[in-house]
Amino acid sequence: MKKSILLLTYFLSITLISAQEPISKIRKEPAELARTRTDHMKARLNLSEEQSEKIFKLNLNQIKVEQQENAIRRERLIKHEFDIKSVLDSVQLKRFEELRSKQKGNRANKRGTRSRMPLQPATEPIDDQK
Repeated sequence: MKKSILLLTYFLSITLISAQEPISKIRKEPAELARTRTDHMKARLNLSEEQSEKIFKLNLNQIKVEQQENAIRRERLIKHEFDIKSVLDSVQLKRFEELRSKQKGNRANKRGTRSRMPLQPATEPIDDQK
């Protein structure tokens, strides 16, 4: 009975996830992300227009691959968590949920404290012909 309920919960969560708006609707579109990355590189590396377009295509392909891999990873994590929950008794399950909530809170706190180095444009042209 317990496994049936967990199995039902698992399939409902998959259904809800697939019914949500795609990540690209929540975040920037892949082309927008690729353009931003390319513009940063263009500013820092003094890229020509031809180089910039080639790098844009490379960035766009990479972003699409990353998004697909992230979706697969999320599905695997959901299945893994479901499998773990199906083994635990009710007391263990409650403790597991508490630990998960605490971990998620810790991750959110760590993300807020990260800082990035400021992006600096190139000050002089890069000469490849040395």
